[in-house]
Amino acid sequence: ECLERYRALIPDDRFHTVRFEDLTADPESTMCRLYQAIDLGDFETVRNPIQKYFSTRSGFEMNRLPRPPEVLEKIGHRWGAIIERQGYTSNDRGAPLSV
Repeated sequence: ECLERYRALIPDDRFHTVRFEDLTADPESTMCRLYQAIDLGDFETVRNPIQKYFSTRSGFEMNRLPRPPEVLEKIGHRWGAIIERQGYTSNDRGAPLSV
């Protein structure tokens, strides 16, 4: 509720959703699209620092920790509408959220 209330205060041309899997799969292109979408200026001025930043994180693997049912229930209760709106689901075994 709070997120939606504050989201309404941000003009559409200053808000852009970035999917986590897009950012992790292709960070440079994702950041470029973000810069274009909310008009942050010339992406070329930050391309090299962004490439450098993400190159230091290549090979990083996320933890795949199981989530107890009560945690999944809390996530669903608090974030369910947003999770669904973004096209994600979560299974009952605590697998990572997926598309």
